[in-house]
Amino acid sequence: SNNCFVIYYKDNNIGYSRYGISVGTKLGNAVFRNKYKRKIRMIITTNKNVLEKENKDYIVLFRKAGVNYTHEKLEKKFLELANKLKEN
Repeated sequence: SNNCFVIYYKDNNIGYSRYGISVGTKLGNAVFRNKYKRKIRMIITTNKNVLEKENKDYIVLFRKAGVNYTHEKLEKKFLELANKLKEN
């Protein structure tokens, strides 16, 4: 985890990776939460090659501190965390 994201993962036997995105209700209304889910989904799809080689299920939780960052900064934070996961 870092100050923007928490990522949980578990092995699966499907042959490909799956992603779940969660933005808590404390962060804002449905429009706000869906906006950030779309942003996170775009970050994941444009950077799938970082985590795609593993057959895992991922749950990405968005934290309140991430609201203050731009899309580029969120992408950088996500990639830092994804690379840290690859090392483990």
